[in-house]
Amino acid sequence: MLQILIYEQDLTKYRSTFYKKLSEIKNYNIKILTEFRDNKDFLDIDRDSNKYEVNEIDRVYLTKGVYFTKLKHLKTNNLPNIVILRGAIRDLNLIRLINYYRKNNVPTIMRGQGFSRNRIFDPNKNLIDKYSLFVAGLPDIYLSYSDDITKQLVKHGCRSKVLTAVNTLNTDILDEHIDEFQNKSKEERKEDLGLKKKKYIVYIGRLQERKKVKILLEHYSKLRNAGINDYGLIIIGDGELLNELKKITSERNIPDVTFTGQLALDDLRTSYYLMCSDILYIPGWLGLAVNHGMYLGLPVIGTTPNGFLGHGPEVEFLKHGYNSYLLENYMFEEFYKAFTEIDLKIDSYRKNALNYSHNNLSVNEMLDTYKKAIEQLIK
Repeated sequence: MLQILIYEQDLTKYRSTFYKKLSEIKNYNIKILTEFRDNKDFLDIDRDSNKYEVNEIDRVYLTKGVYFTKLKHLKTNNLPNIVILRGAIRDLNLIRLINYYRKNNVPTIMRGQGFSRNRIFDPNKNLIDKYSLFVAGLPDIYLSYSDDITKQLVKHGCRSKVLTAVNTLNTDILDEHIDEFQNKSKEERKEDLGLKKKKYIVYIGRLQERKKVKILLEHYSKLRNAGINDYGLIIIGDGELLNELKKITSERNIPDVTFTGQLALDDLRTSYYLMCSDILYIPGWLGLAVNHGMYLGLPVIGTTPNGFLGHGPEVEFLKHGYNSYLLENYMFEEFYKAFTEIDLKIDSYRKNALNYSHNNLSVNEMLDTYKKAIEQLIK
């Protein structure tokens, strides 16, 4: 049995379900060390303790983002065969951790986005970028979240072998939801959810400033004022802006807005709301919601005034004019142009979103790269 030790800063549900899938490979035994900072009830669901184990690790935070992992868990008499770490440059003990395993002949894999998404990557001019490149070069293999990250790291001479393991959701869950959804017609599903409009714009994600959800509400309101009355709006998520958004909707009497609250990935209602919608619109930070929406057939409208800067790696999956429309600014006129374009060609955009995501963003694509990296290191 191959013993694989995985370090996580904060184990999210989508990561947990992926590692559970990794543990289902015949000879893989997965042990995860993470913080239990939030409610982690999901960790007890469908766990095979012989193949998949989650334990708590201690970390000390110096500031909100800078911390160090305590190393008291390290035992040379019980070493794993492979170690997988998150490329967290703010972990002040990350280098010591990698050096410890290297000293004991344990190969390491690091996963991450490589460098900051808020500026053009230039390790020759920026010290933080230089340090990010140095850290990415420490493990035996670096798994990047996108092809562009891989190209940038290789271009600048990253010392590790770099492979692309697209960052995505556990699409096995979404495939099950798609099958279940098809047991009724779309109209019947909409009726079950209390959705009365012919078409819907949908948003999914945290309701926070960087997502610019107030711009979404403003643009939808102007759309309705312009006489576009066959569309409603669904907002899936929770966050610090929820009450303010509800207040704005009420005070301005914005019609046909549905707030669902927070819904989990594996909740059927999440997929049903998305599959009953027509366009996914996220004015701000673009992340895994891109994968989620496209996999369920939604073309995406996003805003990229500075290109891909200021967004997660998932923005690279959006192909303007094919499966998405990328706005150059936050003006309503720009949104209206995108909305009109997609609405007129909705069948083509939906088909392209499905084809791209199912061919490139399935969990099996990510799983295959992890398997490839592990097998290269245990030969």
